Amino acid sequence: MFLVPASQDWWHRLNSRHKTDTSRNAHLFPRVMAHCSLLLCLMFLAPAAAPQASKATDPPETLSFRPNDPLNRTAFDHFYNLDYDHAVQEFDQVRQRHPDDPFAVNHLLTAILFRELYRMGALNTGEYANDSFIRAAHRPADPKVTQQIKDLVQSALQMEEKRLDANPKDVDALYARGVTRAQFATYTAMVERAWFSALRNAVGARRDHERVLELAPGDTQAKLIVGAHNYVMGSLPLALRAGVTMLGIGGNKEKGFQYLRECAQGTGETSTDAKILLVLFLRREHRYEEALPAARSLIQSY
Repeated sequence: MFLVPASQDWWHRLNSRHKTDTSRNAHLFPRVMAHCSLLLCLMFLAPAAAPQASKATDPPETLSFRPNDPLNRTAFDHFYNLDYDHAVQEFDQVRQRHPDDPFAVNHLLTAILFRELYRMGALNTGEYANDSFIRAAHRPADPKVTQQIKDLVQSALQMEEKRLDANPKDVDALYARGVTRAQFATYTAMVERAWFSALRNAVGARRDHERVLELAPGDTQAKLIVGAHNYVMGSLPLALRAGVTMLGIGGNKEKGFQYLRECAQGTGETSTDAKILLVLFLRREHRYEEALPAARSLIQSY
């Protein structure tokens, strides 16, 4: 059951852009959503899965954060070291200083969402080794926090779509909307257990970032979601893969790894997330020697 009133315009826009005819393929969705949700879960589990050093250090100086606010570096440091309370406070300060920047809104949205998932007990990486997490029971979400999450999603989408209405090729707005959709997909999957909505928004996020890569091929940040989506879809059993391909959702496991490596080597703020996903995905593939370099580089920073 969706918790957002259907009368809200932003809800219609979010869910109507990438509708899929599922009536003839409804039998596929329990298994498909298990794997799609794996994508969502591993993406938001990135901070919780990061190897922890005995003493935290600042994020690498080579990384750039948007908006260009010095407090972002401190906020990300707290975020990746699981200090969500400080991260939320600092991202909120950045947002107040940059009220019209969707990147600032998305950072605050992500921090609040992860903090709530952590409180719910949903950030246990062991649950995501197979599909059992779909049935795993967690503490209920705080209604005030869920409303705050939805308000931030609405705020970010309004900014992003206003810019895209003025310029459909606005790369920053496309990228930011993809992030908003990805976070909302995580929320609808893990909090509301609204699998169809989660799938639509996850696909919408991927398409936004694929469009970014068409317009700006050198934007390695956009390869995080596209790469992760390719890995997960490429990991489906053959029969399911054929089914989701008919629905317009394809994937290639090795292409996913390639994109994640390119993202990890970049200087954008998703570089750290890409390294963590590489560790998680390579671990699932039992490719431990390939996972170790990424894990070691994370230990140096966090």
